[in-house]
Amino acid sequence: MARVSVVVTTANSRDALLVTVDSLLRQTWRDFELFVADDGSTDGTGLQVLSRLGPDPTRAERVWWDSLREDTGTRCIRMIRDSICVHYLHQVTPRGAGAARNRALAMASGDLLAFADPGDNWQLDLLDENQELGAVLLTHSQKRRRAAPRRKPKLDAVTFESILVGVEERLSGALVRRQCLGGETPFDENLPVCEEYDFWLRVTSRWPAARCGDAYQDDGPVARSTEWGLERFRVYALEKAYQSGHLTPLLRHRVAEELVRQCDLLVEGYRSRENHERANFYDRKKKRFSGEIAKLDLSDPVFSRSQVG
Repeated sequence: MARVSVVVTTANSRDALLVTVDSLLRQTWRDFELFVADDGSTDGTGLQVLSRLGPDPTRAERVWWDSLREDTGTRCIRMIRDSICVHYLHQVTPRGAGAARNRALAMASGDLLAFADPGDNWQLDLLDENQELGAVLLTHSQKRRRAAPRRKPKLDAVTFESILVGVEERLSGALVRRQCLGGETPFDENLPVCEEYDFWLRVTSRWPAARCGDAYQDDGPVARSTEWGLERFRVYALEKAYQSGHLTPLLRHRVAEELVRQCDLLVEGYRSRENHERANFYDRKKKRFSGEIAKLDLSDPVFSRSQVG
């Protein structure tokens, strides 16, 4: 059983995926298994990976077509490359990155889980050296850097509150202890976006986390969608956090405040677009959580004893 399960999600990114897979297989640290979670690629990604990593490139096309399970619309192809077990998981109909990751994690055997995108690197011993942490996030930089020197990296705390109101943290490059997942489905497949925001809210509400202060990413942050109305997915994730039962009274207060703020943005936006039904829907949510805030008395001693995540 591998110590670390590395999950790479892809969708019509053949060339970038091959760069990532090659970089992972070149690592000197070998106690890992690799899952490529393909969310409906139609650009020949799978066939190219089989030709590159399979034992017989001349049979790659035959293996690709024979591996299709028509009842589920999925493929699962296992290969051994340089002593590393590589699983190629393909879902023919796109269902989102969250669904692709969930399928890979259901098969993963590692105690530690790593998530990779092109350009990522990480130190697999960080969680071994910091047993109190549930997860280590990666610092991303737009400047290309040489390999980091072997020294003890600087770790900066990542709190629930910093996730709550900050820029959405990337999953790419993160190392997560498997026990952080608990018995829940790791990624909420109802979320077409903000599934990583939802994931980090759940992890940091229950486990201490940190960010590696050294920047290993050299391709810059992923561009976020600027489409109006994505706040509604944040509202969904925040309501889940509020109702989870894992938050201190102080953190429930903070979540309620953020819900009111996000709902206010949606109400204003929907009214400007004359969508009064949706505006009224989020206005009711805003009033509900404003009422919850009023019920939480910050002068109560329980707040002073609450530990902020």
